[in-house]
Amino acid sequence: MNSQMQIILNAHNHPTEKQGRTIAMNIGNMSSSKMSERKFSVYENNHRADKDSDPIELSIALEQVFDKGAFGHVRTAFIKGEKVAIKHVLQDKRYRNRELPLMKQLNHRNIVTLLYYFYHTEYDHLKNSNIFLNLVMEYIPSNLNMLIQKNNKIRKNSRLSLPHGDLCSLSPVPATNLLTIKLCMYQIFRGLAYIHSQGICHRDIKPNNLLFNPETGVLKICDFGSAKHLRRGDSHVSYICARFYRAPELLFGATDYTEKIDLWSTGVVFSELLLGQPIFYEQSGLDQLVCIISKLGTPTKEQILAMNPKYARYQFPQVYPRSWQLLFPCAPTDALDLISKLFAYDPSHRIAPLNACAHQFFDELRDPNKKWSNHDLPPLFDFTQQELRIDSRINNRLSCYKSKTNTNIAYLQQPPRMFTSNPNPAIPGGGPSTTTTLHLGPYMQPKHVVDHFASSQQQSLIKEPSPGTQVPQRCDDD
Repeated sequence: MNSQMQIILNAHNHPTEKQGRTIAMNIGNMSSSKMSERKFSVYENNHRADKDSDPIELSIALEQVFDKGAFGHVRTAFIKGEKVAIKHVLQDKRYRNRELPLMKQLNHRNIVTLLYYFYHTEYDHLKNSNIFLNLVMEYIPSNLNMLIQKNNKIRKNSRLSLPHGDLCSLSPVPATNLLTIKLCMYQIFRGLAYIHSQGICHRDIKPNNLLFNPETGVLKICDFGSAKHLRRGDSHVSYICARFYRAPELLFGATDYTEKIDLWSTGVVFSELLLGQPIFYEQSGLDQLVCIISKLGTPTKEQILAMNPKYARYQFPQVYPRSWQLLFPCAPTDALDLISKLFAYDPSHRIAPLNACAHQFFDELRDPNKKWSNHDLPPLFDFTQQELRIDSRINNRLSCYKSKTNTNIAYLQQPPRMFTSNPNPAIPGGGPSTTTTLHLGPYMQPKHVVDHFASSQQQSLIKEPSPGTQVPQRCDDD
């Protein structure tokens, strides 16, 4: 294999465009496991999606690859003595890559920072050229998946060793420390509020894409390879997002969905932090939908239409929802209230991410004297004017308690408030409510009911590719 490659830099977003300035230089193959320090001509991120900055020359010491995916890999490197991560992405001409312009547009403390970027060409053994985009980002040593796996090992309850079937942990203690859960979930919601305000849907929220610094408590959303500006009237691919975190409207085949699919995915991440495994955990799209219905109950015709107006079949066996308390025996009542606002069948009924930040579940974080792992909390309330314009009606509920009266500190020390439960958690506001009982239906469903549902819906649901079929997550019309 040729050990040389050519760096191609262009003043536009894609190196195949003919216009603009091009800079070329030969260096060693970047696919090697380790390289010595070399000089590269790169572009510094100017946070402008429509224009590149002038190229600059940087010395970059590339190190080992630590993560691989379908479209490339990520490796560590050093620039000016600072450790960075470089995402190395194949630019396939068949698919549109939106990651670079989106990341150039984003600038938020809970979004991973793009520092520099450049293109290069590699040649295979047949001397065919492949163009790669290199995104140089800040390095964060861990993610939520690593945190969850570490906690599972401590509990000797690894997700991979759990029996197939009902995966809800019956432990009365959360799999992750509750304050850590609050810290992580708050920052996820804040990051989502920012990107959704830009009209961007991430479309791949999962623990692997949520970077977490265990020393500082800072969380940042990463991997915008599947992200997209969602515009009303456009069609989007429904086979998107990792299966366990896929919203039900995607499983129903919707192609006109909204950013609310990210809120469902966030709810599943929430469940995984609490239980040690995703609440919905199956091996196919059909089984995943059956699993959701077996826990949340049968959606109504109106809810199905809200998820996918083009879905033609509404005949489902009646399955009663389980209570949130049975599904999450380790969660306090304010956490259950927030979960119920995330797992709504009707996407329009899911809580907005900034409203989630103002939820009472996060009141503990608003205590100015609160410590996490004997450290001060990371900055959580330094909202920009852009963030405060998202929904000005709740701005007074977003601030830290140090700007409020002492009565709020007293409130913080009170037990969590009980929330009004719903007879059907998938129907916000539907039917009579009660403030005493959380049990919403039978815990187990007869096997023949679930089997009947699976067989009756087999033909009407989107068929997933057979095992071994590679399906790209990004294409021109997605």
